[in-house]
Amino acid sequence: MTALENTSHDHKKMKSMQAQVPIRRNLASKVGRFLLHLLEMLLAMMVGMVIFHMLDSLIPASSSYAAAFASGTNLYDLAMGVFMTVPMVAWMIVRGHGWRHSAEMAFAMFTPAAAIIVLRLLGADASLPWLADASHVAMLPAMIIAMLYRRDHYTGKAGHRH
Repeated sequence: MTALENTSHDHKKMKSMQAQVPIRRNLASKVGRFLLHLLEMLLAMMVGMVIFHMLDSLIPASSSYAAAFASGTNLYDLAMGVFMTVPMVAWMIVRGHGWRHSAEMAFAMFTPAAAIIVLRLLGADASLPWLADASHVAMLPAMIIAMLYRRDHYTGKAGHRH
């Protein structure tokens, strides 16, 4: 290889390496935006959980409501789901995600809870006792799946106002 060919080869190699830097930065930026959206939603949900637990602690233990709202009951799961979803949807609207994406995320959150409630109503919790506390844990993977389905939106490629 002559000196001219060698220089040309080095120049092409350097250009190729320089082209990869923006791609890596772009990917890191997208992953960062995705994780930021997820963290924001989780924080909003935690606010709802705190409010729910504060209100739940106000129910006297001797009340019939105490048994209905005991952890692991269907009513408890539905109420907790509402208290987690409302602030999360409100935050998504404030952040400009629009009603469509907010409704999709709310649906994603309630789908595992609804499936688990149906399984409990069918008596599956007798042989699968972990179902009592699974609905809120199952919300996280369901949210991540919904975000991956709309990854262009949650990575910032698409606009938020839809």
